Amino acid sequence: MECRPSCCGRCGTDLTDVSAKLLGTSQVVELPPIQPLIIEARRYQVTCPRCAHHQPADYPPGLGSQRTFSARIEALVCYLYHVQHVSYQRLEKLIEQVFGVHISQGAVANIIRRAAGKLQPQAERIRQAIRASPVIGCDETGARVDGHNQWQWVFATPQASYHLIAPSRGSQTIEQVLGEAEPEVWVSDCFSTHPRS
Repeated sequence: MECRPSCCGRCGTDLTDVSAKLLGTSQVVELPPIQPLIIEARRYQVTCPRCAHHQPADYPPGLGSQRTFSARIEALVCYLYHVQHVSYQRLEKLIEQVFGVHISQGAVANIIRRAAGKLQPQAERIRQAIRASPVIGCDETGARVDGHNQWQWVFATPQASYHLIAPSRGSQTIEQVLGEAEPEVWVSDCFSTHPRS
């Protein structure tokens, strides 16, 4: 944006075509107005004139009939929930007030559940990396799940962390995660519950 004087404030002379000297610049960071974009796909079926087969079209990737929210919205929900620890109730309000998208707490729960399913192969790779490490640290703390007491476990190496919520704080959880792995160094206050101690 160019800010030039249009006339002299002293005598009123038109300054539109007079050369100007740059005095300075001013910048403000702004966000564009956020408005949801609805993308609709219409799926058709055609009857083959030769064999009478009814041939339906496929929806484009990401626009299937079982999907309501885009991958970007789902990624944002997962980020806010897992990284920023925003509750379902607050997520529902935040998404609507900031982005103008109504999303129910049930939809949030479904998004989180779907994402967890997709991440299971990576979680298993992390667990295998933990098992193979010569140094493992682990600990647990209480967690409430559906009104019941459970335990949030973490198994960590210098390169990876594996989290698990389990109904037990006993040795069976350690055995479930580590299997037969026996690290050279094990940092934990859980030894009293583990038969390898």
